[in-house]
Amino acid sequence: MKKIGIYVVTLLFVMATACIPEEKIEKLTLNKQELVATFTGDASKDFNETIEIATGNGQYEITSENEKIATARVVKNVISIRFNSSGETRISIKDKVSGEELKIKVVVNLPFSVATTETTLHVGASKSIAITSGNGSYEVVGGDEKIVATTFSSTTSTTTAIVFKGKEEGSTTVKIKDKTSQEVVEVKVVVQLLKLEFSIKEEVFEFAPNCSESSFQIFGSGEYELMMDNPNIDASLAVDEIGTKIIFNAKGKTEGKLTVRDLETNFEKSIKIKSLEDFVVNIGTDKTEIKTWSKVTYKVAKGYDYPIKVLKGSGNYEISTSNSTVAEVSNDNNGMKFTTKDLGQVNIVMIDKANPCLKIEIGIEVVNMDKKLQLETDKIQIQEGYLSFIRIISGNGNYAVESTNPSIVSASVEEDFIQIETNAVGKATLTVTDLKTNEKKSLEIDVIKALKPLILEPSSISVHKGKTEEAIILSGNDSYSVSSVNPSVATANISGQKVVVTGNAKGNTTIKVVDNETKHEFAIAVSVIEVIPDVKFSVREFNIKKGKTESTVQIVSGSGFYSIASSNPDIARASQSRGVLYIHSSYREGEAVLTVTDTRTGKTDTLRVIVSDGERLALDKTEVTVLKGQEVAVVITSGSGDYSFSIQHAYASAEINGNLLTIKGSQRGNTIITVTDRRTHIKAEIKVTVLNQIGDVKFSVRELRLKKGETNSSVSVHSGSGAYSFGTSDSKVAYSFRSRGVLYIYAANSGRATITVTDAQTGKTDVLNVIVDGAPDLVLSTGIISIEYPKSANVLIISGSGSYRVTESNGRIVSAALIGSTLNLKTYAAGESFVTVEDTVTKQTKVVRVNVTEPVVDVPFELSHNQLFIWGTVGSNYVNEDTVAWISITSGSGDYEIIKNELGDLITVKIVQNSIRIESTRNETKEGVITIRDKKTKKTASIDVRVGMVVN
Repeated sequence: MKKIGIYVVTLLFVMATACIPEEKIEKLTLNKQELVATFTGDASKDFNETIEIATGNGQYEITSENEKIATARVVKNVISIRFNSSGETRISIKDKVSGEELKIKVVVNLPFSVATTETTLHVGASKSIAITSGNGSYEVVGGDEKIVATTFSSTTSTTTAIVFKGKEEGSTTVKIKDKTSQEVVEVKVVVQLLKLEFSIKEEVFEFAPNCSESSFQIFGSGEYELMMDNPNIDASLAVDEIGTKIIFNAKGKTEGKLTVRDLETNFEKSIKIKSLEDFVVNIGTDKTEIKTWSKVTYKVAKGYDYPIKVLKGSGNYEISTSNSTVAEVSNDNNGMKFTTKDLGQVNIVMIDKANPCLKIEIGIEVVNMDKKLQLETDKIQIQEGYLSFIRIISGNGNYAVESTNPSIVSASVEEDFIQIETNAVGKATLTVTDLKTNEKKSLEIDVIKALKPLILEPSSISVHKGKTEEAIILSGNDSYSVSSVNPSVATANISGQKVVVTGNAKGNTTIKVVDNETKHEFAIAVSVIEVIPDVKFSVREFNIKKGKTESTVQIVSGSGFYSIASSNPDIARASQSRGVLYIHSSYREGEAVLTVTDTRTGKTDTLRVIVSDGERLALDKTEVTVLKGQEVAVVITSGSGDYSFSIQHAYASAEINGNLLTIKGSQRGNTIITVTDRRTHIKAEIKVTVLNQIGDVKFSVRELRLKKGETNSSVSVHSGSGAYSFGTSDSKVAYSFRSRGVLYIYAANSGRATITVTDAQTGKTDVLNVIVDGAPDLVLSTGIISIEYPKSANVLIISGSGSYRVTESNGRIVSAALIGSTLNLKTYAAGESFVTVEDTVTKQTKVVRVNVTEPVVDVPFELSHNQLFIWGTVGSNYVNEDTVAWISITSGSGDYEIIKNELGDLITVKIVQNSIRIESTRNETKEGVITIRDKKTKKTASIDVRVGMVVN
């Protein structure tokens, strides 16, 4: 039964299949295969466009080549496409039944739009409008080119802005077309005429330095460039409540041309600038300069005339007083002055009529001002020939001075100083009188001898034990004492202008030389070197009779520690004690050589000993030196009387006559002559040195010119034997000495003297003429010095005669006093003064410029803020951004400088009074630090600056 059921089912399925008809396959077609649209970015729509499938088989697969541009889906027979961004892509649709595939080209454009459709600009100026959306390629299709010129600003591949430049006044509508989408945008452009104007109408602007009215307003775009053809006139821009103004200052009376350029419109305007002479005065004896717009106050005494001295001005002035009962004013041929009448306060006003701007106002308080007379000191010590100043600390302004002994000290009053001039050594008293109150003060003056500094050369010496070396006293006061820290090592003594050091034992010590006048001390470092001389016998050969006799020979040099050996002890032997050699002979005749060895140095010497039966052969000389062509005699002091001789080399000849041997030099060289006793056969040797003829001794120069106090080492002696002695005709003018083989000539005083050299061998002489003109040139350690009040400072006199005089141009600012060769400068007020140093011997002068500065006040140095952001500068074709910033200096001394700028030329930094102006120079991103320093307090402050790049 189961099998029958299966067969039936199978039969029914086959029959049913055979009854289904075959379906038709359709071709895939679309109603369009290209789609061009504009991308709006509307997120509310799921899909933007649709395409219908005209024919197909109902089952499809759809893909996009670039889904960032477009995506698609298919529902039944409708393809829906969504635009995601601008660009071009392809949509692929595939019929799953037929396998057929079609592609749809999709082009998506961006809409064309700009940041604004209206803009206003000035003739000559440019302005840009950003293109907020578009397809990158544009053209101008409408607008009046006479009114405005239109261009485009682009990056490397994309146009980013429309740039308008005003040509003439008017308005027009500029039409811009997107070449890709063919869309057109209209921009209304209004061009206005902006003139560059000054607040003054005059063709010449006159101003005075330090005048508060030395500026005028400028009207234009607000961004300007100033061009001044005279570097002595300074023009700068500043912003006030009205707008922008130009501020002027100048270095004295001058004139020039200023050209102002409007950076937006490029319009230029010029004006002649003329700087007037400033108005500057001082009051009475006060040297303080009072300038235009200064407001100063003085306390003055009742009943006095106070002249007003005009230092700078036009020559035509006006003076007035606010209260004539307190002070009257006058202006006549003798100039301006005011006279105090009564106690009280009053304002004195002076105006230079050349310009009402030139105004000076002085506040006067009239008081009783009689002061007690007070001097800086009541006693002082000054060197002879020097000039000094004593300050009158308190008094009533009019003084007299009198000296008890004008031959020693003379004096005069210079404002608030007593000028003291010393004429001779001694003591005197000055009496200073206040002529208003008749009060007197005494000043004791002790004039001492002018002293020189103690200077020796060299400052260190090496000397052999038992020998001497010298140091030269180059400068001092003629009376010295000398001592040794360790006399066992070295001692010293004074010989004229020399310190003679003797080495006593190996070691180091210090020799101290003291100038007895000044008590100044000079130390010489001494090192003593021990040198043991070679061991040496007193003779080279010794004769002794046979028969065990004893004789002695001296060991003349060596350490004192020796050993003795004999080459033939059977003939002669020896012993030694304390440098004496004891020789013992035998009963046999013959010769032996005795050798002495220094056990410390290892060096040796030999002695030839001859033992004979008769009288020994002996000569009075064993070494001779003879000149070529000349003779020398040697006496045979003992022997048999029968002698002969032989000569080793033919540098000399000889002959014997009795007991006299005559040796004659033949040519330069060394030889040995041997004398033989024919009877005893004993020999003796003579060492002969033959020299060429010695030339006449001569100085290297005939005349030498020196200055007083100078030591010369350039003169030498030629063509002599080398053994010389020296003398001088006048040691008070000049003398010579030798140290380490060098000849020194010292100029002691002005005048003439002769130095004579004598050859010790020939006796011949030569003369050097020495002329001493005076002291060496006056040389100071500096010619310019800056001192902060109330400090003092020193200037050294490097060289000169030792006798000087000093004067000051302004003793109210600085006084000068000489202490030895040191110029001591004492300050009293800020300002400038000149100190003149005169060498009273040579009459040379040197001037020291002294600048006394105000004391540094410890004020804080603070800025309004320490961080700053500015935009980069991108040029006139772009919308102007905030590229300039100002930072205020809220606390400081008033004098500042820029010491660091890490941003380099990307920004410009300028200090304008108490503000710092920072401006970018190009469009770039960078960060860095600017450091400003207060010149007086040396304090610093930093600003962190960041420059941002403008992107359009």
